[in-house]
Amino acid sequence: MPKAINIMDQPRLGLAKTFNLTVNGIRYRVFRSAVTVVVITVAIAFMMNIVAENLIKSAMVDHAKARLEKIRIEAFWTSRLMTPESSRAILMKWASAPDDSPEIAESARFGKFNDKETVFLLEHAPSAEGLIAFVESLDYGRQRLLVRRNSGLDIISHLSDPENMERFKRNFEPMRGLRLPVTDENLNSLISAWPRVLELISRVRNGHADAIVAVKRDLKGARLFEGLRHADGAFGEAVRNAGFEFSSDTASELARNARATATIELVDQTLDNQSFRRAVAVRRDLLPQEITSGDVWTICQTEAGAAWVIEQLRQIESLSWRIEPDTAAMLRFISDRNTEERRLANVEKMEMEVGERMWWLILLSMIVCVVGISNAMLMSVTERYREIATFKCLGALDSSIMLIFVIEASLLGLVGGIVGSIAGSVLGLGGMILRFGALAFTNFPLDQMLLGLLFSIFVGVFLAAAAAIFPSFKAARLAPMEAMRIE
Repeated sequence: MPKAINIMDQPRLGLAKTFNLTVNGIRYRVFRSAVTVVVITVAIAFMMNIVAENLIKSAMVDHAKARLEKIRIEAFWTSRLMTPESSRAILMKWASAPDDSPEIAESARFGKFNDKETVFLLEHAPSAEGLIAFVESLDYGRQRLLVRRNSGLDIISHLSDPENMERFKRNFEPMRGLRLPVTDENLNSLISAWPRVLELISRVRNGHADAIVAVKRDLKGARLFEGLRHADGAFGEAVRNAGFEFSSDTASELARNARATATIELVDQTLDNQSFRRAVAVRRDLLPQEITSGDVWTICQTEAGAAWVIEQLRQIESLSWRIEPDTAAMLRFISDRNTEERRLANVEKMEMEVGERMWWLILLSMIVCVVGISNAMLMSVTERYREIATFKCLGALDSSIMLIFVIEASLLGLVGGIVGSIAGSVLGLGGMILRFGALAFTNFPLDQMLLGLLFSIFVGVFLAAAAAIFPSFKAARLAPMEAMRIE
């Protein structure tokens, strides 16, 4: 009687056992594993260094903009309290500022808007500004075809004429690759509402002009500069009563900057005094004709230096009366502010560096990482022909062989990703600190950096696993007898 043959499915190697075999393989080939980890570490460190630098740069740029706005607040408010905003500036404000922002509230107060008028202008300003910005972004020839020589708000006024609108649409149609930022329906709605929009903008501008008149009346003939020195007191209250959005923090910052400007004028006048110039020249070890106001501010970087400058100022009878109790502190403040402003201005210029260059370099680092890992894993496959053949002779499936190599590459990618991301972060932060000092450390974006670290580790694991697919497929397709013959 023939013996029955039972055909059963080939047993599969469990995930835990596969993982254990992989770890043992890494342990027995420490040098080859270390080489792969180094390749991954270098690539991820390179990428994370770029990411860290650009994250810190972005944080510093944002800080620089906010800080420079405070430093330059005097010029901003001097302009606002002397000249009404242009109609275009008003439209841009209503198009971009949040509905509940103080700027919108102030502008509505100048125009004496009711709720319906506020909603009306908020509804149509974005479409108007979008259309104007779009037309102005075109080259001169296309602008002439579409709106002739008109610019700014006159563009929409020009299109309010049906003939001009028809010519605009007819000439715009052949311009391939261009699309209006507004739909035809929104454009028609904007054209019909435009006279009302112009009226509201004009009311805002007239209200701003009336507020300026009220502020000048409160000055009683004094210079605006003198009033700004007391922005944190009675003058600030007068500015608020005129309708301006003038917070106490802004008033305090403005008053301090205005008093600093007065101190700068005092120092500039003292440079005309030859005895003062000679004293500064001796202290700075320069010739008197080489002395500038910058040398005075360099001396004022320390308390002793500021006290020395005050003592020299007291000896000039024509200017001694202008020395106030806080002049020494103001000298220190100006010196520190000048140094900070120069550093912040350099940071602000970096904004264009954050962008396309970073992505190209990151792409390059990823390519280097994939090529390096693939090469290392191919070498690992070559060295393990007999081991792979033994596994297959013992019944290992192709999927198990592939899984061993993918898990091995993923573990090496995890280690390399962790080490590389930490090393890249440290190098990025260190480079920024060497370049910008404490400014880089104080603006360190911790939350974004942690996300960057996690992302870099994930990229290291993913790239390692992806790069191991082809070598692992090659290992899995290897014929056992062929592999056993290889010494």
